[in-house]
This record gives sequence, C-alpha cells and structure tokens, in this order.
Amino acid sequence: MRRRGTVRRVARLLGSIPGGEAAAEDWVRQLVLRVAIGDNDLHAKNVSLLHLPGGTRLAPVYDAVPNFFQEGLVTWDMALAVDGVFDHRRMSVERLVAETVSWGVLPIGPGPGLVGETVNDLAAVLDSVPVPDGVSPRMADHVRRNVDRLRTGYEIGEP
Repeated sequence: MRRRGTVRRVARLLGSIPGGEAAAEDWVRQLVLRVAIGDNDLHAKNVSLLHLPGGTRLAPVYDAVPNFFQEGLVTWDMALAVDGVFDHRRMSVERLVAETVSWGVLPIGPGPGLVGETVNDLAAVLDSVPVPDGVSPRMADHVRRNVDRLRTGYEIGEP
C-alpha cells in the first residue's frame, strides 16, 4: 500500500533529525507562508532537507506559486491537508495551530505562538516591502486579504 505524504509526516520526519525542533519550527513558518500566498501545489516533493557540515536542516522555500489567483483555474484544493482539510478557503490560524499541535513534535507552547507570529511577520513584510515591478497588484491584494483574515481569526474564505 502506497502512503501519501502529509504535513504531519513531514513534521515528524523533521522532528526525528538532530536539531529537529528547529527544522519543525521552520516547517511551521513555511506552511503558514504557503497558505497565506495561496500555494495549492505544496506537496511532499516540494520539501527538501539540506545536509550541511553543521547538520541537517529544512531547505528554504522553493517552487512556491500563488496558484489560487489564476482566473478560471482555481479548484481550491491544496495538495496537502491542514488539520484534515484540503479546501484553502477553510484555512485559519485555528486550523494551522491544531495541525501543528497534532504533530507531537513541538512543545505545546511554541506551536500556537509560532503560527500567529509568522502571520504577523507576513503582515509586517506586506506593510514594509513594495510590490515588485511586474507583479499583479491584484495578487498582492489577495495575499494581503488572506493575511488579514488569518490575523483576525477568520477562515481565508473566497475573495
């Protein structure tokens, strides 16, 4: 029987390596970022480890595309479920926190705080970094909306 990759399996793998708590915390940040930007193509092959002389760590984000902003091509399903849910519109801080707590990898305290901290960090970046030339202002508005909804405790919903 073939086992499907899950957010939890990735977290538990990361938690099993030396220094795994830091890698799992990085995974929380990456997951929150990908939910906020509407990257529905986050799958297990888009997660990698770097084996460095100082140890193994989670690779930086790559292949992260805000797919939910492609007119007429949106299906709303994400490749990996968060808290058992695939529908991006139903993503919330509460769901992200429940997911991270379910991993059993992070101490209970940092999981919920880390999700909220990451959402706040994303809001600060959106406030301080101008939208690069060539990027659709509408996409930037969608990301801002998602982050604002997450910050205020709502599900992302549908724009």
